[in-house]
Parts: sequence; structure tokens; C-alpha cells
Amino acid sequence: MDEIDEQAYQLGKQAFAAGASLRSIIAACHAEPPADEEKTFSSLVGYVDAAFDQLRAIGKALKVS
Repeated sequence: MDEIDEQAYQLGKQAFAAGASLRSIIAACHAEPPADEEKTFSSLVGYVDAAFDQLRAIGKALKVS
């Protein structure tokens, strides 16, 4: 893979915000017919980035309190 697919990355972030499970993205990796690996990976990266963003925000909020 050369670079992250920006559209798929944003969809991964949106999926996290909407409450989708990580399992649903992993399941897409094993879908029949096979999913586009680059887009699936990019979605996974977006999902995980959104999770880390939320964790950082929670950590920051807890330090301020």
C-alpha cells in the first residue's frame, strides 16, 4: 500500500463516531467477495485514530478536573 485512502479513512472515523464495532471493520476484511484491502485498511486506521482521539480528549479532560 502506497498511502492511506482519505475517503476510506474518514469513513472509518465516522464509523467510530456512529458506534460501529471494530469487529465490523475486521469482518469486512474477510467478506465475500473480498473487500478492497487498501480501503479496508484505511478505514481501520481512521477508526483507530478516532478511538485514540477520544481517549486523548478524555485524558485531557480528566487532568483539567
